Amino acid sequence: MQEAKGIIGNIKQGENVQNMSQELKSVFRPSIQEFLASWMHCSPSEEVAELDMPILLIGGGCDLQVPSSETELLHTAQPDADIMVLEKMNHVLKEAPTDEKGNQETYGDPDRLLADGLVDGIVDFLKGNGFTG
Repeated sequence: MQEAKGIIGNIKQGENVQNMSQELKSVFRPSIQEFLASWMHCSPSEEVAELDMPILLIGGGCDLQVPSSETELLHTAQPDADIMVLEKMNHVLKEAPTDEKGNQETYGDPDRLLADGLVDGIVDFLKGNGFTG
C-alpha cells in the first residue's frame, strides 16, 4: 500500500515512474501513467454536477474498489440523477459475497451472472428517458 501511495503521489506531480514491484505493474505501468495523471486532477462530483442530461448512477454495496458512498456523493452533487445501488453487487457488476477473498474470486468467473436487478434497472432508465423504443 505504501508503494502504491508513493507512485500515485509521483504521478500526480507529473513524474513517470519506471521502477515498481511486479504486483503494481498492471495498475501503474508506464504506458498508462499519463492517462492516470489526467484524471487525478478531476473531481467526479464537479463533473457530474455540470451535466444537463439524464444520468444513471450505479453503485454496488460489495464493491471493493469504489464504495457505494461515492455513488451517494455523486447523487448529492447531481440530485436530478437517477441512482441505483445494488447491495450485493461488486466492482465487476456481479453478485458477490461480502468477504474480500470470495468477492475477488468473482472477477475471473465467467459463469457468474450480472447482479440481480442491474440489467432491468438500466433498461428501465433507458426506456424512461427515451433512449429506446
